[in-house]
Amino acid sequence: MTVAVFEQIKKHREPAGSIFRDYCRRVGFLILNIQSVVDVSTYAIGGGISSQQLLIETINQEYDRILTELPLVKETLVNPEIKQAKFKSDANLYGALYSLLQTIDRTV
Repeated sequence: MTVAVFEQIKKHREPAGSIFRDYCRRVGFLILNIQSVVDVSTYAIGGGISSQQLLIETINQEYDRILTELPLVKETLVNPEIKQAKFKSDANLYGALYSLLQTIDRTV
């Protein structure tokens, strides 16, 4: 299902494209809001959707567009790195394995 949706977005089909860009813009604003309180240099986007490189590219584009619209913010904040999380949608599996290994280690 996700692949089919992203195929429509890549082909610039509406309304998928505008909904997707709006979603990425909202994520961009979330990052900007967090950055205004906590000065973090890197934001890693995870989960199943993060396996789509188009997501990361579009979030970066929308973030840059927001900064263009807000010149004072652009002068004040440093542009963060917005990238794909290392483990993508498998982070939960690594977390579960780590928890299991800790439990086993305590019982041995």
